Amino acid sequence: MRRSILAAIVILAGHLFAQENQFIINSYEVKLENSYLIISAPDGKEIYRRAFLTPSIWLSDLDNDGVQEIVLIDSEPESGKSSYKIFIYSLFNSVKLIDSISSGYMQPYDIISDELQQTIIITGNPSFNQFNLDSELIFLPLNLWRYENFELYLVNSELYDVFITENESIISFLDDMLHIKKWNCESSLEVLNAIIAAYVNYLNAEEYSIASQLLQKYYVCEDIGKLKNKIDKLIKEGELHENGME
Repeated sequence: MRRSILAAIVILAGHLFAQENQFIINSYEVKLENSYLIISAPDGKEIYRRAFLTPSIWLSDLDNDGVQEIVLIDSEPESGKSSYKIFIYSLFNSVKLIDSISSGYMQPYDIISDELQQTIIITGNPSFNQFNLDSELIFLPLNLWRYENFELYLVNSELYDVFITENESIISFLDDMLHIKKWNCESSLEVLNAIIAAYVNYLNAEEYSIASQLLQKYYVCEDIGKLKNKIDKLIKEGELHENGME
């Protein structure tokens, strides 16, 4: 709810969208046609074609080099929800798919980071999709990505403000819930996805004490130790996956 509004404001304010699903970048023609991404060389010859399900694209200069990259978001149905994936393309001298990243049930977006002085990609952490299966509202911990030298890097450890700002809205939601009902274990389980998202965001911001206090305040079930162990395991599994390890 609150994140989708923020994403919409950021995207509409900061991007050139494909109103006609067609761009010219470095003399390359880029277009979406019948769910295909099609790229043609300056001489008009088609040099790249790939099918997607429900693609949307925008342009963004992700590394401040004056050349825009293609940001494509695709989604597919999964467990009654939309599962998102983001694709980054470079057209610097040739067509190159830089990377593709799963964003789980959260639609990815980008913002300009004051801390890094460049645009960063924000995705959800798909390792925590499982806590959103029975919820209408989606809450996922964030993963933050920087584009540099034709690669995407996970930069959770380099940033702070994004996690804190994200958690302000999550804590506001949890406090609203806390005040409208008697808080017990059942209440905690109803908003478990929000609790976990905020907890992991604080861990990423290295606010370990605040993370622990949050979990103790909002998760009042007796198996809190078991939950922490499960979260730690998912974090480690996600780190191994992002580093290309199985």
